[in-house]
Amino acid sequence: MSFLLKDGGIGTALAASLPPDLPVCDLLNVSQPEAVLAVHQAFYAAGARLLTSNTFCCDPDSLAGTAFAGQAEELCRLGAELARSAAGPGAQVAGSLGPGWRYPSKGEIGLSELSESYALRARGLL
Repeated sequence: MSFLLKDGGIGTALAASLPPDLPVCDLLNVSQPEAVLAVHQAFYAAGARLLTSNTFCCDPDSLAGTAFAGQAEELCRLGAELARSAAGPGAQVAGSLGPGWRYPSKGEIGLSELSESYALRARGLL
C-alpha cells in the first residue's frame, strides 16, 4: 500500500505574513509570492508529496470589494504556478477550491452561478 502525505493548511501557515489590510491570504499569490513559495517549499522539505495551491478563497465572493474582484481565474493560475514551482521530485500538486460564502441550500446562490464559479477557478488551476 502506498501512502501520500499532503501538506498542511497553507492559509494557517501564511497567517503570520498576512498584512492586516489583506482580506484573504490568496492575495499573497500576487503581493508576496515569495512567502507562498516558501511555505510550499517548507511543506515539501517536511515530507509532503501532495502540495495544494493557495487558492481556497479565490472565489468571486471572497474577492468582491478587493482590487482583485473579477480576477479569480488569474489568482488561481498564479496559485497553481507557485505550488508547481515548489513541487520537487515525486510531488504532485492539487488545486484547492473552497466553497465560497453563499450556499444553494440556504437559497443564497443558484446552482448555475455556483457551477460557473467553480468552472472559472478550475480553468485557472489547470
